[in-house]
This record gives sequence, structure tokens and C-alpha cells, in this order.
Amino acid sequence: MLELTKTSKILLLAVAMPTTAFLLYWLLKSDEEEESKEGKGKKIITSRHTLIELKIPRKLAGVVIGRQGQKIKELQETSGARINFKDDNGKEDEERTIQIRGTSESAQTAECLIRKIIADQPVKITTEMHVPAKCIGRIIGRNGESVRQISRSSNTKIYIDRTRDGYRDGPRPITITGSLENIEIAKGMINELVEEEEKFRAKTAVSAANREPRSKQKATKAQYTSDNNDSLKPESLVSANEAWDRPTSAPTVLTEVQWPAYKEYVEVYVSAIASPGIFWVQLVNSASLQLDLLTEQMTVFYGSNYDSGNLLVTDVKKGDIVASPFENDTSWYRARVMDVDGDKLDLYFIDYGDSNYSQKNSIRIIQQEFLCLPAQAIECRIASVKPIGDSWTDKATEEFEQWTHCARWKVLMAKNEKKIDTGDGTDASSSPSPSPSFPHLTLIDTSTNVDFNINKELVLQGYAEWIDPQ
Repeated sequence: MLELTKTSKILLLAVAMPTTAFLLYWLLKSDEEEESKEGKGKKIITSRHTLIELKIPRKLAGVVIGRQGQKIKELQETSGARINFKDDNGKEDEERTIQIRGTSESAQTAECLIRKIIADQPVKITTEMHVPAKCIGRIIGRNGESVRQISRSSNTKIYIDRTRDGYRDGPRPITITGSLENIEIAKGMINELVEEEEKFRAKTAVSAANREPRSKQKATKAQYTSDNNDSLKPESLVSANEAWDRPTSAPTVLTEVQWPAYKEYVEVYVSAIASPGIFWVQLVNSASLQLDLLTEQMTVFYGSNYDSGNLLVTDVKKGDIVASPFENDTSWYRARVMDVDGDKLDLYFIDYGDSNYSQKNSIRIIQQEFLCLPAQAIECRIASVKPIGDSWTDKATEEFEQWTHCARWKVLMAKNEKKIDTGDGTDASSSPSPSPSFPHLTLIDTSTNVDFNINKELVLQGYAEWIDPQ
């Protein structure tokens, strides 16, 4: 082999280097031209993908996903990138991470689309408004139906704190979460209900003021002794083994009002008393106004048709519903016949709970239209206390009558302490269809600055003792 001189080697290397550089340039140029030709037909998926991780508020994840994932599918089709949420790993952070995979162009497009969705979402805020406590029941509605309707219609979340004293008539907070516009809608709907409640209460106050106080019922079968809160025995007019047969269910033509077990505290009038252990209440609601109107209509009708032979009662039996005046009262009321002794009738006034003896010729046949309103009197028991001794004393009954403003139409707050087993493992105190068992009530007079707990006062005054130690 020929040996090259040092100078020859240098010359040969100088010639070879440009040639090599040229060959390398030619190969790269050929690859780029080939990719350009293929790119005109379709996008080439290569391993050179871009990964973008984007954090968004957790509460907006559903907006990006869409119903049944429809929105995220549209984003993928529009951008050409793959979009998925990073696993939470059980963490309850305030943000979630979106992973976007694709070419640099498609990933950036997807990111811009997602950021626009987030930016377009209305800003949600939380605010608080205050309403009178007396309006809370109307705002919540039966089993929460009203507040749920407001929430759906305004697209807001509404929280009402029910842990406070539900019987005090002070301001109660309502927390509303949503966009500013939607919050204003919810506030408007709530204020409408507040206005309705205030109008109703104004009407109720006028109606109660126009009601005449009813005289104390006669001692027919209403004087009782009790060994305990549930075991009642007659004292003198009936035998020891005879139960007082005030009905617990009405004929099919007349329904009876039920205790609203879905409410913790209920406004009531105490309408009649046998003793602190047994008494009757009327619920203060729209039916109170209906009852007053019904009484007016019956009074006009029977007053103008008193001598009509078509309304005279010729055959009467126990359990019949009739129209009758009350003693020392010119108004007409609905009554049930409890006993018949010749022409003498023992009547139970189904809307008030009191009793009266009447002659058969003084009652009239009840018209069907006067049976539409359910019987308003609810027979109740006093909760948590029992008389000291075998029976309630006359003095205790007199005091109880004064404290409850019996038949003088003053509102008390009542809480049913009776826990009723519905037989299916649930508690009827939270059911809208309560058992016919008598409500066992705690009665509270809130008309002054200091609550007057009537149950507690019976104990403090020495008329009663607690059934269970307090």
C-alpha cells in the first residue's frame, strides 16, 4: 500500500468532508418532501405528541364532561386531541387535572376551548338573606317541596338552618349559592312567599279577633282522671270500665285533620280542655280562615231556614253529624251525636273539641256542602309530665286553662313529642301521614320576650311531675 505523506492526507480529508455533508443534506431533504406529500392526504400520528395538563375547579368538571360525556366528545372531535381527567387518587382537592394529548396544534386548540368553557361559566357566589321565623314553614313547604321548587327554578342551592329555636319569631338566615342573577331570582321567589305569609297572618289575626270566646264546656263525659298519660278513666258519669267513646275516625263523608308530623313546631289554638292531661287544639293555618267562613255560612243558612221542615231531624242515632248551636251562642256549628237519651242528645263539636247537651228539636240536618272541610279539633295529650297523685286537680285544670288561653284564640307553639312506630322501621314524626295516635304536646307561649313553657310550669307550680327525670 502506498504510504501517504502528511500533506496528502490533509488534502484527501478536505475533499471528503464536503461530500459527506452534501450526502447528509440530500437524505434529510428527501424525508421532508415525502412527509409533505403524505400530509396532504391525512394527519400523521407519530410518537412526537404534546401533553398539556390543565387544572380546573372541581365543581366545573361536570361542565367540561357534559351530560353522559357529550361535551368532552365534542371537544375531542373539534380539536383532534385526546382529553381525559387525571385520576383523583382519593384526594378531595379543590381542583381537578385535565390531561390533553395530541400534536402541538391540536393540544393547544383543546386547551383554548376548555379555557373558554370555564371563562363563560357564571361566577357563583354565596349570600345570606334573613326572613321572619314565622315564614320558614311556608318557604320550606310540605316535606321541603317549596324550597326544592325555588332551587330548581332559580338554579341555586338553598340552605335553611333548622337547628335553631323554630318557635321564636326572630329573623332566620337563608343561605343561597349561585350566580348573582340567579340569586336575585331566588330572593324574589322567597320574598313572594314571605309576603303571602304576612298577608295570611294578618287575615288570621283579624279572624281570631272577631271570634267570640266559647264558654267552658259542660262536665258531661269530659272529666277524667289518669293513672298515666295514656290510660284515661272516667270519674263519675260513666262506669270504671267504660271508655269515653270520642271517635278517632269520622264517617266516610267527613275527614279529620291530621297532625302535621313533618313540622317540628306547629302554631295552634287550644280550643277545649278536659284537664291538663287531655285537651283539643286547632292548627293555625288556612283552614282556620276556612272554618270561620264555614261557621258564618252555616249561621246564615240555618238562621234563615230554622223553621224549614226539610231540615228537622226526625231520626237521630249515635255517630250522626248534625248542625247545632252552642250554648249561649247564636252561631251554628258541626257536631257529632255521642249519645241519645230520648230527645236529649250529647253532642261533640268536631271543630272545637267541646261538648254540649241539646234537645233533638234544636238540631238540624247537616248539608253536604258543610262537610267538605275536615274536622278541625285534634285531641291531644300533655307530654313528659303526669299529675301528682291519681288525677289532675281542679286548680291545675283552671291554671292550665289560663296559661293556654283556652278558646280565646291566642297562638301557642306546640311540639309533638310522641314517637310513633310506623311498623316499617321509620319514625312517623318525619312522615307526612302520621298514625291516629294522639299527639303528645309540649306547649310554649312565645307572646312575651321570655318563653313560657306550660309543661314545665305545671311541674314548677307543684301540679305535675316529670315522667322521666329531667
